[in-house]
Amino acid sequence: MITPFRTADVADVRRRSPALAGLVRNELVECIDGPARGQRRLEIDTPSGLSATLVVDRSLDVLSLRFRGENLGWRGASRARHPIPDPESERGLGLMRSFDGLLVTCGLDHAGLPAATDAAYLRYPPRAEVVHPLHGRLATSGVTLTGYGVDVEGSGCVWATADVHQGGVFTECLTLHRRVEIDLERPVLRVRDEVANEGFRPVPHALLYHVNFGHPLLGAGARLTGEGWALRDLLDDGSAVPSDDHEELVDVGPTPTNEGGFGIRNPSAGLGCTLRTDARTMPVTALWRAYQSGVFALGIEPQTSGEGASAMIESGERRRYSLELEVGRGDPSG
Repeated sequence: MITPFRTADVADVRRRSPALAGLVRNELVECIDGPARGQRRLEIDTPSGLSATLVVDRSLDVLSLRFRGENLGWRGASRARHPIPDPESERGLGLMRSFDGLLVTCGLDHAGLPAATDAAYLRYPPRAEVVHPLHGRLATSGVTLTGYGVDVEGSGCVWATADVHQGGVFTECLTLHRRVEIDLERPVLRVRDEVANEGFRPVPHALLYHVNFGHPLLGAGARLTGEGWALRDLLDDGSAVPSDDHEELVDVGPTPTNEGGFGIRNPSAGLGCTLRTDARTMPVTALWRAYQSGVFALGIEPQTSGEGASAMIESGERRRYSLELEVGRGDPSG
């Protein structure tokens, strides 16, 4: 029987694993071949059983998440292409050429379908409107990796931090300050975000966590969980199976306010994942069902407002957001 790792026992564990290298990994790597060539990633392993790949050059998103070797998240056919194509290409659908992974963060001034909005707030006459691509421009914004490491004696987690800057001349000037943590003792991943308007004009702001699940967690035996979640019954008919001609479905409802969170479990696959976020800052959650063969994904999408709509953020204003993912074995109680 494997003894669970406890940070209180770390001095004794170090006698058996120098620098804990046999238990914990948080390594910065660079892809040297394929569609993601040149992309920076953090490869993480923890004694809690969680392993993750974070994409540094895409707002420190979670590309993959595994629990004791079993996949939880969705991976797309784009294979996390790098650099990301112009999101404004293909009539605003360019993001689909790189859309991939468990967590795709969307924003920062727009997070919904392609749209054009009045640009009067920018006070720049040559720009009559702002053209927004699908889910905004955050995925292509510049990233500074500000730190990463393993904190055993303190918070007991693997961690990474980054700043993501989205801005230009006579445009929005927004920065996302992000910290990602994965516990050493429990299979829990946390994202802590702060968005700041570093420009001198009020501008629109929206944020959406596109949390995507795939095979083997997603399947006919998958069920949604969460007390009081209005969308909870949408998998009860066992319809989460691939279909060659399936057209995506998107349903929207209030973010559950229960302390237990909400998410997905699949007892037949022995996997489950619970999401927790602050319904005061992420009051709306959408459910994306994309069961087309070769895509086969389910997205749970907490967001600042329905359908990716934006609200103004004042100059100098800062807003904080959080997302927690807790992985379980998929039984009805967890």
